[in-house]
Amino acid sequence: MTFLLIFSGCFFLFYMAMILFAAYKINKPVLNVSNKNYSNNSYTIIVPFRNEMENLKLIYSNLLDLKFDQQRFEVIFIDDNSSDGSFEWLEKCDMPPNFKLLTSLKIGKKQALIKAISKASGSFIITTDADCRLHPHWIKSIDETIESKNPKLIVQPVITSFKNNPVYQFQYYDSLSLLGINLAIYNIRKQPTIASGANLVFQKEAFNKIEPYSDNVHIASGDDMFLLRSFLKHDPNSVILNYSPENLVVTKSENSWFKLVKQRMRWAGKMKRFNNTTSFYLGLFSVIIQVILIVFLVLGLWHQNYYLSVFVFSWLAKSGVDFIFFSKIAQQIGQRVSWFNVFMLELFYMIFVPLIVVFSLFKSPKWKGRKIVN
Repeated sequence: MTFLLIFSGCFFLFYMAMILFAAYKINKPVLNVSNKNYSNNSYTIIVPFRNEMENLKLIYSNLLDLKFDQQRFEVIFIDDNSSDGSFEWLEKCDMPPNFKLLTSLKIGKKQALIKAISKASGSFIITTDADCRLHPHWIKSIDETIESKNPKLIVQPVITSFKNNPVYQFQYYDSLSLLGINLAIYNIRKQPTIASGANLVFQKEAFNKIEPYSDNVHIASGDDMFLLRSFLKHDPNSVILNYSPENLVVTKSENSWFKLVKQRMRWAGKMKRFNNTTSFYLGLFSVIIQVILIVFLVLGLWHQNYYLSVFVFSWLAKSGVDFIFFSKIAQQIGQRVSWFNVFMLELFYMIFVPLIVVFSLFKSPKWKGRKIVN
């Protein structure tokens, strides 16, 4: 038991030091303001969808409200074999001239993206999902970033919607943690480690040259991570990360713990295909921390009150450090955090993370009616 206490104490001290250092490194990358009064970049926003009838209504409205020159951007909705009337609903909409509706004859999101990109007229592609909400100055922020940095790929922030419900709050803070880790790593190594297809920007010419889906098009998910991996492999200096309230995308949260578990199982399985040692060790570190907390809690409840005191102290210390971390990343993207929510949700996280690891080892989830083979 003495060894357990010494090991756990050292591990927790290292964890707190690492999180505090990450919080220190969470600073928004500085953009050099361009002296050009006008940009000639053009953009194609691609929205792949499959059975997204209700979500399409909201993002369609968001896209109409974008504050940007309509001559310089187009929107392509691409249907990935929907069966709920999504395509038919869009077909009936009175679309502006710069909106297009396509259907993919092949199966899978990557196939839909490949077709849409081949039909795109913009010099830069912006991808998002049907269940997302967009800031009115979304494209304007992207355009300013491209003029300042001249990147070929921009990784942008995605956060889940927040509601006064534990399952929604859990996802909100979990997405904040991913954003914070990504930004901290980027400011250290100048390379993002994760990306989300709900908010990616890339140069069409570079995409066609790299062909990031050529060896993985048969895999149902992972379009965003395969894209990031390919761009980093071919030209790491052309990949940047940019977080701001204007380019933040809010995505729909899962509305039940069961759906959330299935989603995270899919994410965990997807990461097996990427040789990303940073993500692997961060994930392993997180699992070990949660297991240590569970061990202390079980020992304390079983027969030794001393270990219950150790658990409470460890939980409070970890929650306090995590709150500092959450607060720092929330500032960067114009969001807020609650210390009470952070402290309470740490208890959910303690059980949730190990369960996901165990489930993902033995079961392949389905995604939009298609089985994910990891």
